[in-house]
Amino acid sequence: MLNSYIQKIKGKLSRANMPDNPPVANLAKVIDHPSEVEFYVEITNESVPKPKKATVSLDLHNRKKVKVHQQVGQLVETAADFYTYAFTIKKEELQLEKKKRNYDLFINVEGKSSRLQLKRDYQEQKVNSFFESNKYMFVLNVSKENEVFLRVGFKDKINAIYDIPNVVHSVNYNGKEILVDGEIHHQFFKGNFPDADYFFAFKKKNGMYLKAPLTIEGNDFNAKINMDLYPMFPKGKWDLSIMVVHENDEYFYPCYVSDLQEKNELCTFQVPRYKDAVLVKVESKKGKLSAKTSLINIMANKIVADFQEKVVELSFEFKQSVFQEIFAGKENDFYFRLRERQSNEFLDVPVTLSNKGGIVFIHTSIELERFHDGSLEWSQKLDAYLSHKLEDSSFYNIRVKLDEEETALELDSQYKTHFLDEYYFGEFYPTMYGNLSFRFAKMPFHRDAHTFYVDHDQLVIEGNALFDIPNSTETCDFNLCLTNRHSEEYFELPLEMVGGDDPENNGFICKVPVMELGKLVSEFKGIIDFFIVLKGEEFYRKVKLGLKEFDYFKDHVLLTLQGEQDQDHVVEYHLTTTPKGNLKLESFLYEKEMYNQIQEFQMKETDEEIWIVGERPDTAQDNGYQFFKFMRDNYPEREVYYAIDPKAKDKERLEDLDHVLDIGSREHIEKCLRATKLIGTHDLEYFLPFKGIKMKNYQKAHKVFLQHGVLGRKNVEYHKKYYKYPFDLFVVSSEHEKKMVVKEFGYLEDEVIVTGLSRFDKLQENHHPKREILLIPTWREWITTENKLMNSLYFHKYIGFLQSEKLQSLLEEHDLKLNFYPHYRMQEFMADNVQFETSRIQLVELGTRTVQDLLKENSVMITDFSSVSFDFTLLGKPVIYYHFDQDVFFANGILRPIEETFLGDVVYTEEDLLIKLEEIIKNGLKERNDVALRKELIFTYIDTNNNERILKRILETPIKRERKQLSGE
Repeated sequence: MLNSYIQKIKGKLSRANMPDNPPVANLAKVIDHPSEVEFYVEITNESVPKPKKATVSLDLHNRKKVKVHQQVGQLVETAADFYTYAFTIKKEELQLEKKKRNYDLFINVEGKSSRLQLKRDYQEQKVNSFFESNKYMFVLNVSKENEVFLRVGFKDKINAIYDIPNVVHSVNYNGKEILVDGEIHHQFFKGNFPDADYFFAFKKKNGMYLKAPLTIEGNDFNAKINMDLYPMFPKGKWDLSIMVVHENDEYFYPCYVSDLQEKNELCTFQVPRYKDAVLVKVESKKGKLSAKTSLINIMANKIVADFQEKVVELSFEFKQSVFQEIFAGKENDFYFRLRERQSNEFLDVPVTLSNKGGIVFIHTSIELERFHDGSLEWSQKLDAYLSHKLEDSSFYNIRVKLDEEETALELDSQYKTHFLDEYYFGEFYPTMYGNLSFRFAKMPFHRDAHTFYVDHDQLVIEGNALFDIPNSTETCDFNLCLTNRHSEEYFELPLEMVGGDDPENNGFICKVPVMELGKLVSEFKGIIDFFIVLKGEEFYRKVKLGLKEFDYFKDHVLLTLQGEQDQDHVVEYHLTTTPKGNLKLESFLYEKEMYNQIQEFQMKETDEEIWIVGERPDTAQDNGYQFFKFMRDNYPEREVYYAIDPKAKDKERLEDLDHVLDIGSREHIEKCLRATKLIGTHDLEYFLPFKGIKMKNYQKAHKVFLQHGVLGRKNVEYHKKYYKYPFDLFVVSSEHEKKMVVKEFGYLEDEVIVTGLSRFDKLQENHHPKREILLIPTWREWITTENKLMNSLYFHKYIGFLQSEKLQSLLEEHDLKLNFYPHYRMQEFMADNVQFETSRIQLVELGTRTVQDLLKENSVMITDFSSVSFDFTLLGKPVIYYHFDQDVFFANGILRPIEETFLGDVVYTEEDLLIKLEEIIKNGLKERNDVALRKELIFTYIDTNNNERILKRILETPIKRERKQLSGE
């Protein structure tokens, strides 16, 4: 009894001496040994009242808070404020779950535990925070709250392991190359990647990288990244990585500094690029290395632009300290440069430079005739740079920046001139981001419509129009020109001008006889555009007439009118707008009897089940055609019809199928009036015989968007907000694409269906690729003339590649052919002006082969941004993306990250393009393994059941309408 009582008292006293709060502990150091690892932890005195008797353990927990390992520690040192415990863990005793990567470290004192913190002056005995066993690679890491955890990599899962102790000692730039040296964990790589190639890489999350081969001696390495090979070095964050290329797969492993002490900035250097010079800052965070790149600019104290008769005198002032910081050692061979945004071409002008009183003065004169390069359809915008010319004739370009509050500006004067029967102006101006730019454009012409109505069989348009002719007494006639967009036939009517010189009050009125409009209508469907024409003795201007303020809807009508074409025909006109607010008339030519029938049926409802399918009016080769053919082959009892222009070349593809409707025919109109489902790859009105919104059945019909590709690479105008009656179902190919459509286009979750595209079913049939390569680039919208094409980077890059000796020797050596399928805007020029020295390169002319046949027959694709690459990836064939102008192409943004939609090799130089092509050829024309693993980003399904899934969702999904749509608002 007495002993039992004494034990109870001891227990109470022991518990009384225990701390009430969790222990406070900091990791002081880690020592790695071949078979074990030691953790030294400092625990505050208050946390361990009886240090010699207390049980103290180091516990590993997975992220589900389950304890996976416990190690009891030994007291090794006593100090005034803390006790130091050593925890020795035998590496073979660490048996961890392969699916778990992160393990939190806890200190447990007599049952009370807390997260282990990292000591502020933590020091390691080894060169880094790694240790490893036969099975695992461990890295010590710290959370934002300074809590210690271990990240674990499993050595038998090469594609999943991430952290490896690769160390960088220095990064420098010698004016041409980025020089890197360090230590590679070579034993690991040699054991897992025999016969691999090793590179050092600066890599962005979007997949872009700059690289150079490693020279390895023992565990030491060095690399030299030649920046001449990389025309772009975009701003943002770059990871510094060891890149391993093994069996046609690429692996990237981060690099670290030699310890975990924070280093804010290891080095900074500047790299000249074709456009803007780039500032590179190499930094470490928690030991891991990265680089941040940004564009360099120079702030001006004062800018003066003085326009004279033939030149503009341009002067700048900069603080000498600011100037020296950027241009130290580069004071000679300076230029003022203007870069044209669309073409990326530079205009170079020498400058004079002087110093006085801590200020750098720069002056230059620009001949204004240098801007007179033919007639300008669009305004020409040029960005201003102060540039130093390098020995190799390249330039170090620094953007000129200003602060409107701090910089003294004298940019009010303008250059005004007349040539090629036009008036132009030029001016320097600050952009919205405070950069200096130059604008050269046609003199502004204020012209806007604000009122339109029908009065006594006349379309009446009222608005404002004003043009100020500089330095001239010339007067102009103002006319309204109506033009058939297809035939280009037109007629003009005079504008009656009212009001004064104020553009807000300088009004016009024009009355267009509806009967006169019939002169421009010759086909069933047409579009008439509105232009204001100014004519003078030395001047001619023709510009579109539009609305200053408008809400754009693709299926909306501002005004409807109709007129007799002849005694048997009626034309119905609908006044609508383009996306930019320009006015247009959409015309429909009907037989009178049919027109009357349409009016009678306009607001009626039908119980019939009629489906109309279509694409663009002149095509039958995409998802619409494939879905229609699927329905006729498998469900012939259903009333499913395909609508196509009777003059379309593709109509012959439909000859063996019934239920084909000629757009504009009596049968087409009758079926569309009763249609309950409208299914298309583009806007549905492409194949309708009337303006949909005017018809009750269109308002209530089930509308399905089959799409014509996979979305994500560039913006398209299929947002829900652009329709009064949007699509009820929006077809996509993956969950990732669905998320983007919901987020960016405004559709609801249940309106976006993940089924895959209709054409994917047939794409996989009879797939027998030849030893041929398909080169199929997209177009550049800023190339509008043959002269611009000839002088474009786009043209020179592709012609240079096609004419390279290396390409020709590759084709010859490996018995391959290359099929070049230019964009249709480039076709005629290529056929007439470009010859290839080898028969192994063939120009595929438009219409001679279908795109789907080319996709099936070729084994490798080279493109830049074309969405046909998705079909190629679906077929399991390699794609190389040649992104020599990525920054310009994506200037207006990208819907999804590059790494989600460009599955394959992305290259930026001709040299890398040829290297990748040779690698693929030597690998048997096979797709990279990692691409196959990432296809779920593009395709949720890879099978031949896409049409079945689409049909199932069409039949199952109820039609939803908002209240305003149900009421016909």
